[in-house]
Amino acid sequence: MERKVRDIIYRLRKSGGVKINTETRTIFYEYQNEADINKMHRKAVERLCKEFGFVRQAEIV
Repeated sequence: MERKVRDIIYRLRKSGGVKINTETRTIFYEYQNEADINKMHRKAVERLCKEFGFVRQAEIV
């Protein structure tokens, strides 16, 4: 995996609130309220989805 992608994933994991499966290129986030949805509109998440083919998946808690 490209270094740029690894750096973005590392920063997202460190910020918390998301789990990332690199094999399936899926970003998981817990959905409880509106604040959780805002996590998925971070610039880094948008970039992973647009440029590198990642998808978002909500986990209802």
